[in-house]
Amino acid sequence: MCMTYTLYLVRHGQGANDTTRLYDFQRPLSHKGIYKTGELKRKLADLPLDPPECILCSSALRAQQTYQLLAPLYPNADVFIKDSLYLAPVERLKEALENIDPIFKRVMIIGHNKGLEEFMHYLSPTNGPDIPLKTASCGVLSITGRPWLLARGDGQLEHVVNL
Repeated sequence: MCMTYTLYLVRHGQGANDTTRLYDFQRPLSHKGIYKTGELKRKLADLPLDPPECILCSSALRAQQTYQLLAPLYPNADVFIKDSLYLAPVERLKEALENIDPIFKRVMIIGHNKGLEEFMHYLSPTNGPDIPLKTASCGVLSITGRPWLLARGDGQLEHVVNL
């Protein structure tokens, strides 16, 4: 019997532009980033989907702030803050999922571009190759088959919430 899994790929909200005193890793969300993440939260609440059971979040400040704004939607999710997700490319995103317990059927990753957008296109090359993943946006993919051992084309892009 094939199981269907759901993967939410959330790009953090827009970071503050004042980088003169901060390392990129420490940049907070801008006012616009906070506002748009609130809009993303409202859009995600309206999707007819079951919530993620597990959330993997980059340890960068703006990603963690994005999670904090979305967290009220997912009070029962297990949350893992991971240094390895900071600016993670496709291979590192795949590795993060390979280490997820297969008991989780719905997983959210909160991270950064260009890795998240490339991962979305990698998993769903036939129905998502030209779709961008803007700040404070989410791509939702369904995956049928092996739990979290993903290869090119294993996903079907179901929803994109781009603000």
